[in-house]
Amino acid sequence: WPEIMVDVERARNLKPESITCRHFYREYAWAVFNSGMKMSTIRKRWDDLQQTFMNFDFKAIIDNSDDIRIRALKLLNNPRKIDAVLGAARFISEQGWEYISSLIISDNVILSNGDYLPSQKLIDYLKGAYNNKNLRFLGNTNRNFLIKNLGFGFAKPDRNMQALALE
Repeated sequence: WPEIMVDVERARNLKPESITCRHFYREYAWAVFNSGMKMSTIRKRWDDLQQTFMNFDFKAIIDNSDDIRIRALKLLNNPRKIDAVLGAARFISEQGWEYISSLIISDNVILSNGDYLPSQKLIDYLKGAYNNKNLRFLGNTNRNFLIKNLGFGFAKPDRNMQALALE
């Protein structure tokens, strides 16, 4: 469980208003790559994936997507996941970071313990982006995972969290 607790502690120190475009994109990629895989597998490759994806600079990724795809597939032979992360760069560009950022920071509820709860607008936006295949691999569980990693008091209800709750 130490690996999970490191992730939980890191997320606790995040605040939605401090999220940058690269942070948002990186957390989306982290959720995609970890989907259906052991976190330890992705952790071993994460530094190389970040470097391959140009530290999640969406403009640079758009300009170099063919080369990035070839190099990324050597690190993680999963074309669907690689294409999902590459596609997210175009989506962020089309939507504009200012708009996405406004959804992350607007209408959030701050609880007495200091946790932030996301606005329904943000949840609906991410759900719509998933349904329209703009942010693939972002079903309910991964959407909660992304929201948690953006600094909100959310938990990803996966097998690890369920097992931890039983202890």
